[in-house]
Amino acid sequence: MDSLHSRFRHARRARGLTQREVAKSFGVDPQTVSRWERGESPLTLPTLELAAKVFDVDRVWLVFGEGPAPQALPSVRPPSEIDAEDESNSEPREGAA
Repeated sequence: MDSLHSRFRHARRARGLTQREVAKSFGVDPQTVSRWERGESPLTLPTLELAAKVFDVDRVWLVFGEGPAPQALPSVRPPSEIDAEDESNSEPREGAA
C-alpha cells in the first residue's frame, strides 16, 4: 500500500465497511468515497482524523504508512461481498459503455 488512498481503502475493507456505509458516517455521497479511494479527490486532514476513528486505525499508519496495517476483523463480511456492493455504488468510468 504505497498511497494514502490505498491505505484508506484497505482500512475500510479491513473493517468490513462498504463505501455506502462510510459515506453515511462521513456525510458524503458514496461516489465521494470512491473518488477518495481512487485518488481522484483529496483526503483532507479532518477526513483523515475521522477515518482513523471510524476505521479504528493508527493515524500515523493511515497518513504515512508507518507501522502495522490493520487486520481484517473476524466477524466482518468477506471482501468479495464488500467489493460487490462497492461496484454498484461507483460512477461509470470514462470510456465505459
